Amino acid sequence: MSLGGAGTFETALLAELRLGLPPTFYFRLIEIEDDWAFVLKMHSFFEGALTQLLREKLRLRPHVREGLTPRDSFTSRIHLASRMNLLEPDYSGFLLGLNRLRNDITHNIRFIAFDFRSYVDGLSDTEFRRTAVTLCAGFKNVPSNTFPAMRPPKNARPRECRTVRELFWHLNPKLSIWNAGVWTLDLISLHLHIENSGDTAVLEPGTAAKLQDLMHDPTVLAFQRKHSTLWFKEGT
Repeated sequence: MSLGGAGTFETALLAELRLGLPPTFYFRLIEIEDDWAFVLKMHSFFEGALTQLLREKLRLRPHVREGLTPRDSFTSRIHLASRMNLLEPDYSGFLLGLNRLRNDITHNIRFIAFDFRSYVDGLSDTEFRRTAVTLCAGFKNVPSNTFPAMRPPKNARPRECRTVRELFWHLNPKLSIWNAGVWTLDLISLHLHIENSGDTAVLEPGTAAKLQDLMHDPTVLAFQRKHSTLWFKEGT
């Protein structure tokens, strides 16, 4: 499933437009300096995006004998999206992991001054590996020796990183979560703009024109000039 060769940047722009948000909104989340606020805004963004996706797909698929109510939790919405084949396991795992992280830092006073470096360094080896698997979705979950050696920050706790996900979770947890979110949003956007009709994937009419307009938007052009290499390459 694809949007005529459009990449994650383009599909994210289309999702933002669908959600009524200004272009490059998601990409600017990485600029939030306060890590606590960053996690909460990421969580709110994906809760809204997933809710929009479910509402649209439930309307298009009247044969689905399930519904959505305001009382449904974010977790229940993630599971519903998975049952409707709208989320691959890696990305449902990411959203569930993001939800756990958000709950941890909002329901525990010791995280009121939350920062990623202290949080990741304070995890046990078991929790470090578990969170790396879920919150670094999109990175290949393969041995870390397949990736060129990279030096961790000087203030980071020494860690044995067995996989690429663990390596990036150790090196830069905030950017790792943001990158996982880019690829999760890419999947959500594809489902927002494409619906299967029998064995055929049908692109929503007008999508190409909307994307063309977005790519000529002054905000988008300025952002591209400033952040041409902002995120990790997909499939790292």
